[in-house]
Amino acid sequence: PSGRVFAFEPTGRIYDRLTYNVRLNAFEEISCFRLALSDEVGTQSLFVSRDGFDAWNSLAHPVAGESFEHEDVDCETWDHFALKHNLLGTVTMMKLDVEGWEARVLAGAKQALSRKDAPLLQVEFTEAAAFSAGSSCKDLYHMLADFGYRMFIFDPRRRELLHDPIRESYPYLNLIATKRPEEA
Repeated sequence: PSGRVFAFEPTGRIYDRLTYNVRLNAFEEISCFRLALSDEVGTQSLFVSRDGFDAWNSLAHPVAGESFEHEDVDCETWDHFALKHNLLGTVTMMKLDVEGWEARVLAGAKQALSRKDAPLLQVEFTEAAAFSAGSSCKDLYHMLADFGYRMFIFDPRRRELLHDPIRESYPYLNLIATKRPEEA
């Protein structure tokens, strides 16, 4: 109850579903924003599935689904959003699952993520989605390392983080990135 959640969803019908569920469950600590996080402030065209693959909607060409429509969405950088909402140094954790756009989101968060008090991150690494967005998971890994992060996977059996060195490929993996593994 003392925490806050900032949820970002650019797709109109998914945003409506999100806000409906937040209201239905009376989650007063969740603030929803119909925005895409990116490396630039402005408007971009979002690929929106017309054949049931909404989880893969993306600013890059999606890696799942065959029929899409385009929706113009507002984009914001995390640095700009965090400054506007006084969030620099106050966020504990961020989850990035943006269907290949992760490197662009990180580029737009350079100021916040370069700080010593930058949040712990859970980042989706999916090679096909990253390639679709003009990046790679190796680029993503190096970008995080340049910000001072170390990457880990969570071992649920041992309930601990295990260092995860860079891999040759990332078919699909969620990594934990932190500057303070002892606190994670």
